[in-house]
Amino acid sequence: MALTDADFDRWISLSEAADYQNLFFIGTFDPRITFYSQQVRALRLVHALGKRARITAGQAVAVVGGGAAGIAASMAAAVHGCEVKLYEQRTDILQLQSGSPRLLHPHIYEWPARGSLEADAVLPMFDWSEGEGAAVRNRLKTAFDQQRPTNLTVHKSCALESLTRENDEWRLTMVRDDGTPEEKLFSHVFLAMGFGEERIIGAAPSLNYWTDLGPASATAETNTKAYFVSGSGDGGLTDALAVLIGEFDHRRFTGAFLERVSKGKLAEAIEAAENGLALGADLLPALSEHVLPILSSRHAIDFVAGQLRTDRTLTLNAEPILARGRAARLNQVMLLALIEAAKTQAGRLSFSTGEVSDIKKDGDRFRVFGPHADGVPIDKLFDRVIVRHGPDKSARYAKIAQQFQVFRAHHSALLAAAPELTDSPRLAPETFDYFDALLTVRETAPVKKSARLVAAEHRRRSIRLSWDPAFQQLIQQGEDNLENVIASIEAMTDQRTIVLAAGPDKLGEHMEVLMRLRQASGGQLIIAATTDVYAQWSADKGVVSVPAGHLPHSGQDVPSADMLWDGLDTCLLRMLNAAVADAASGSCAGIGPIHSSIASNLSTTWQSWRSELAAHPKMRSDFLRLLFQVELAGKNRWDGASEHLAGLKSALVVMLATHEGEVLLPALCAPGNLFFGGNAVALGSGCEHINDRPIADYSDASQWDVDALILSRGEDGMFQASDLLTDAGEAPTSLTRACRVAPAVITKSLKWRKLLNGDIKIWRDAVNKEFDAWRARQQKQLGGDIVA
Repeated sequence: MALTDADFDRWISLSEAADYQNLFFIGTFDPRITFYSQQVRALRLVHALGKRARITAGQAVAVVGGGAAGIAASMAAAVHGCEVKLYEQRTDILQLQSGSPRLLHPHIYEWPARGSLEADAVLPMFDWSEGEGAAVRNRLKTAFDQQRPTNLTVHKSCALESLTRENDEWRLTMVRDDGTPEEKLFSHVFLAMGFGEERIIGAAPSLNYWTDLGPASATAETNTKAYFVSGSGDGGLTDALAVLIGEFDHRRFTGAFLERVSKGKLAEAIEAAENGLALGADLLPALSEHVLPILSSRHAIDFVAGQLRTDRTLTLNAEPILARGRAARLNQVMLLALIEAAKTQAGRLSFSTGEVSDIKKDGDRFRVFGPHADGVPIDKLFDRVIVRHGPDKSARYAKIAQQFQVFRAHHSALLAAAPELTDSPRLAPETFDYFDALLTVRETAPVKKSARLVAAEHRRRSIRLSWDPAFQQLIQQGEDNLENVIASIEAMTDQRTIVLAAGPDKLGEHMEVLMRLRQASGGQLIIAATTDVYAQWSADKGVVSVPAGHLPHSGQDVPSADMLWDGLDTCLLRMLNAAVADAASGSCAGIGPIHSSIASNLSTTWQSWRSELAAHPKMRSDFLRLLFQVELAGKNRWDGASEHLAGLKSALVVMLATHEGEVLLPALCAPGNLFFGGNAVALGSGCEHINDRPIADYSDASQWDVDALILSRGEDGMFQASDLLTDAGEAPTSLTRACRVAPAVITKSLKWRKLLNGDIKIWRDAVNKEFDAWRARQQKQLGGDIVA
C-alpha cells in the first residue's frame, strides 16, 4: 500500500509536539527500541519532512547524538542539501557499541513476524547485517566516514547545554569538554541523545547494557548462589535466562530454541494470546493457554529443562512478569519456557512483586527492600542483584526539561489513542527508494552512479523468492508479485526477474511451473539465482546468476504451486480467447479463411464451454492438458512455449466448428476431453508429437482408446487399415470397453480447411458424414445399438 500524507504526518507527530515545531525527539519514548528501529525512525521522519516540504536545501540543521538514530538523521538531512552539524557528547560516534560483544540483529525483536530472522537490515544508507555490536559498529563508522558529504560536519565531545526558541529558529548551545560553549541558530533540531544511564538503586552494581553481559558464565558456582533480577523488559528477561541457563549465549540459545518450535503455529498462538490485551497487560495467563501447549509438544520445555543450572537460584521481581509490549515476544516466549521448565526443580525460580525502594550491602551480599512474595516482604540475602529498570531519561534531558515534558505528554496521548504505533517500525519500500534516489543524484562518480541506477532498476523489476525461517515457508518480496505477473504474463511489455534466494529443496514444484511461465512470457520473465545458491541451480541453463542482494519489501505468501499452474492455464485460456475472437471475425492462423456462417457461431460455443470449464477446475486442467499434449499415461501441461500455440489455437477452432455438426461437450473422460452422442469420448488436441514421433504415426486405434479425434496435426484416413479391434469377447460399451473401432477423425488437413471456408450446411454435412461413418462401423463390426 502506497504511503499517503496521513502516514507522513503521523511519522512527524511521533517525534514533534505541536508547541515546539521543528524540534524532533527520535524514539525517546517509543517502547520498541533497537539499533535498527532507531535508524528507521530517523529515516522515515526525514522522508516525511521532505515529502511535506518541511525541510529544504540550504537550511541549517542540528542533530544531537551520534548513535544509530543520529548518524541516520544527519545523513538523511545532508542528502536533502541541508547544512548539517552532528554533535556527539562522547569522543566518537557509535561509541556505546565500540567494544560490545552483544548480538545486534536488525529484526529479531519483530519475531514472530515474517522476516524477523532475516539477518540483513536492508537500508538505503548505513546498511548492516547481524553480528557482535563492536563489529557492526566498526563497519558503520567506516561507512559514515567514507560517505559523509562536505555539508555534514561532526563535532565530538560536545554536550547539550540549552535549547531555546527564537522566532522561527532554535538557538542551540553546546559545551565542549574544555568548557568552551558553541552557540548557533538552526531551523531544525533532531534530538537523538539516547536514553541515559541505567537507573541505580542503593548499593546495586552499575550495569552497562552494551558492555556488561550480565550473569552468564560457563564456570560453576562454588556454592549455590542466590540471584535477584528486577525488571520485565528485554534486559531483565535476558538476564533471567542467563542466570539459570548453563553456558548461556543469547544468540546460540535463541537459534536452538527456534529450531524446536513450530514457527507458523506459534505466530498464530501469540497473536491469539495478545488479542484484546492492552499495552502493559499481563500476558502470562494467555501465553500459558495458547503458546505453552505448542512449546510442550515441540519439546522446547524439555530442551530448556535440560539446560538448567543447579548451582543458582533466581528471584525474578516484576509486575507483571510478562507484560504486553514491554519486551520482545521472543524473549517473553523463552522466559515462559524457562518458567515451565524450572517447575521440575523446586526452589530454582521464584517471583516477587513491588517497587524496589533500596538495596543495601550486607557483607559480600545484598539485601533488597520493597518487593514482597505472596504479601510477605522478602527477607533474604542475595549473592548478586541486577536491576533493569530502564535508563533515567529525565536526567539525560535535564537541560531541556520543559520541552522534554511537553513532548512526553504529547507522545503518551498519541500512543493511547493509537496503540498500533507501538509496533516495531519497518522501513517502507518508498522510504528506501526515496533516499536511494537522493543518494544517486548526489553521486559524482559516473561509474558508481550508473551502478546505482542499474541496481535500482533491478530492484524495481525483481520478485525475490526466499525461505523465511521464522514462518518456515516460502515468501516473495518485491514491488510486484507473482499474482500480478501471471495475470498478464503473455502481454508483458517490460522484463521482470524472479530471483531465487533459496535452493531446489525449498522451491519444490514451484520451479517447474515458473520455468513454463518464463516461456509463456516470450522472454520477458527472467529466472535468476543469487550467487549463494546459484550452484544448486546451475544445471538449468536458463537460470542466470545475480548478486545476493535483498529487497526492502515485506515478505508475502507465495501462491501455491497449484495456484501457479492455474495461472498458467488461465494464461493459455486468454490466448485461446484471442484465437477464437480472430476466428469469429473470419480467419484463423494455420487454418485460413473461415466462412462467416460458421465463424459467427464459434464465440457462442466457446463461451458455453468456458463456463463449463470454469465450474469444474479439474475438467479445465485436463481439457487444456490434452489440448496441448497427448500422453497416454502422463499429465504434461502446456510448457508455455509460443511455438506450440498455433497448433493449440487451430485445434480448438476445429473443435468448436465440429460442434456445429456433432454436439460436443467438455468432459472429464481421459484419455479424451469431450463427450458426444451421449457417452462417446472424443479427444481434441493440438499435439504434434508423442514420444518424439509425429502424431500421424499413431495409426492404430487401440493407441487412442477414443471414439473421435479432432486434431491439428493428424491426417485424414489415419485408421483406414484398422476398422475393427477385438476385445476378446467382452461386451462393449462406449466408455469402458477395452477396444475401439477406428474413430471419427477431423483434422486441420487441406480437405477440412477448404470445408471451413464453405457454407455451414456443407460443413455440417461433412461432419455428419464422418461421425455417421464411425457409428456405422460400430454397428456393423461390434454389434449392438448405434450410439445416438
